[in-house]
Amino acid sequence: MAMKPELQRLAIAEICGWNWRPVGDTVEWLKPKPFSPPHYLESLDAMHEAEKILRGEQQMRYSIELIRVVDPKSLDAYYLTFLAIHATPIQRAEAFLRAIGKWTDSPQ
Repeated sequence: MAMKPELQRLAIAEICGWNWRPVGDTVEWLKPKPFSPPHYLESLDAMHEAEKILRGEQQMRYSIELIRVVDPKSLDAYYLTFLAIHATPIQRAEAFLRAIGKWTDSPQ
């Protein structure tokens, strides 16, 4: 089972420097208040900003993970490059979290 979207958002936000604390069934964002982080899974612009955090080996791992996410069975380099360039925010978020070791297959 895949990681829940809100957990993905929290994980990416933390990596991007956002601080939060649980409040009941929701969270309170502490930095920068009163704003909340972008909805990474819905915005290519937000994922582009998150991708800027990756350095060195993380960038290479991100590229590999993105290819695995968009089409893990294809061997056609041109096709894979096309798919990676046109990856959705959801695909980019998963690859990003996998690249930095924060992805979990547990929904919790």
